[in-house]
Amino acid sequence: MEDEKKFNNTDKYFGKKLRKIVIFSLFFLSVFFFLTQIFFYWRDLSKMDKEIKKEMEKQRLLQVKIDSIENIIKKLDTDTFLIEKIAREKLGMIKKGEQVYKIKIKDIKK
Repeated sequence: MEDEKKFNNTDKYFGKKLRKIVIFSLFFLSVFFFLTQIFFYWRDLSKMDKEIKKEMEKQRLLQVKIDSIENIIKKLDTDTFLIEKIAREKLGMIKKGEQVYKIKIKDIKK
């Protein structure tokens, strides 16, 4: 009878200890899982933030190009000298009665 009581007391002691170990292990695993999720979430947010900054820089550069093209368009609407200059230099156009002379310069080797 005494052996049974000792066994029951020992069983209760190990049962309580085992229960504490299981609860602590579950708590530790929960905290670990939570922290890993936070880390991966933070890492993803960091990547997205870098991508957003890159895209904003691209947008800024494109806006600069748009502004310069708009300025050229405004100048072309009003400045006939600029229109003539572009027509002559880039398109090779001439006025009536003009003659174009092309001069070829040969490299002189000494």
